[in-house]
Amino acid sequence: MIKYTKVNGNGNNFLVLNNWDNEYDDVQLRTMALGHCNVKTSIGADGILVVEKSDIADIKMRIINRNGLEGEMCGNGARCAARYAYNKNMAPEKMTMETMAGIVKAQVFKDTVMLDLGAVNTKDAILHGTAEYKGKTIIYHYLYVGVPHAVVYLHQNEIASIAEMKDIGEYLDGNREIFSEGANVNFVKLLDSESIDVTTYERGVDDFTDSCGTGSCASAVITALKFGIQSPVTVQNPGGINMVSFKFGQNNEECLVELEGKAVCSAEIEMID
Repeated sequence: MIKYTKVNGNGNNFLVLNNWDNEYDDVQLRTMALGHCNVKTSIGADGILVVEKSDIADIKMRIINRNGLEGEMCGNGARCAARYAYNKNMAPEKMTMETMAGIVKAQVFKDTVMLDLGAVNTKDAILHGTAEYKGKTIIYHYLYVGVPHAVVYLHQNEIASIAEMKDIGEYLDGNREIFSEGANVNFVKLLDSESIDVTTYERGVDDFTDSCGTGSCASAVITALKFGIQSPVTVQNPGGINMVSFKFGQNNEECLVELEGKAVCSAEIEMID
């Protein structure tokens, strides 16, 4: 019997698996993600969060995406893993977490979880890139926040519908000449001097999700670099609000980033093997 906890961060929903004793190997985890994350034939989720022992932090978090591939990092996933670990007495309310992208810090509050992502390299950000797509020139920007993110502003591009947004997201994610490892694609609308609206096509999910934590961070930081928005930034996702705080270093070559938003456990599930 496989036991999961269903957790979501503003609608970005995951199955959390306790793999503290390394009961499940990589092949099994891939098979489980491909099967159990399918909403039509099983429980459904954006991915499986695997919580394991760590030699260098309170816990280790792995993210196995819905397509069966392991990701380096997931902002909402890390917040959900922190909520789970705290609720299960596996870690204190202030914890450190090992990920493939490095160590992150998390703090669990009553309704939200705050994530300290540390220093993000903004020196290598791309603040104006172009890609040709079906006779159009798509203007994009790029920032690596544990995982690769493209930022596409709606006011800079003529995008007629949500279906076209999805097509562009799929095209950019799959364009290995531009993004060698693929990319999450964030479609951003500027709202006012303190807030933005972000819809993210997620690499590994191969579709839109209700929220993307690192996508919220990438979008906020790029908007600060491009248009001068100030910290903290209210990021409206389809599933709720993420708050992104940041502080740039000398010459804007790096940026300290924090992410806070809701993370809620909703169900305990026992799967038939």
